[in-house]
Amino acid sequence: MGFRTLALETSGECCGVCLAEGKNILVEHCIRGRHLQSRLLAVMVSGVVGEAGLSLTDLSGIAISAGPGSFTGLRVGMGYAKGLAYGLELPLVAVPTLTVLASQLPFTRFPICPLLDAGRGLVYGGLYRWKGSSLIQEDRFRPVTPGALMEGIKEKTIFMGDGAFRFREDLEGGLKEQALFVPSSLNYPRPSTVAVLGGGKLHTGEGRDIDRLEPLYMLDFPAPVKSVE
Repeated sequence: MGFRTLALETSGECCGVCLAEGKNILVEHCIRGRHLQSRLLAVMVSGVVGEAGLSLTDLSGIAISAGPGSFTGLRVGMGYAKGLAYGLELPLVAVPTLTVLASQLPFTRFPICPLLDAGRGLVYGGLYRWKGSSLIQEDRFRPVTPGALMEGIKEKTIFMGDGAFRFREDLEGGLKEQALFVPSSLNYPRPSTVAVLGGGKLHTGEGRDIDRLEPLYMLDFPAPVKSVE
């Protein structure tokens, strides 16, 4: 039996669940719509596990998208994941949502800037770059305006995420040909990506310190900060 990871994505508009064995995706379900997590998460988990012909006791670990994102979605997802992990005595790991997004765009030579809508005209953001087969996070931005974010962009950069979708006109107007955008299907973090990234963490022995695991809200005054992740 391979290492089986149940992954949850509840940070934004898409409520998603995935079951993976190693890096192989067995079943993935995503439903777009706000405030669905509390009503559908348990049903979706039961569905993907059942479709794979397995039971919850066949799982090896759980991974969850940690945020930033919707406060309600993150709280619901983390609470459910912790309850499931405690009940089944499974390890639980969290994967930053910005990293999930950037990981969905491999093989590019351009820097990647995933943006999540933070409300009030602000975005959460990060700046990533592929170096060989490794994705390196170069910057992480706490809630900033698109205008403040653009001040640090000095080369052609790929923007993705619901924040990039909402503020596309601003980014195009300010950055001109330096602003590149992904197809709309790549603007949402997928639970299958959470499963692969989280499964890698679980396989190395992470995920035992469940009590200290919290959503990544990234609440602070608008200012760019260097990431140490």
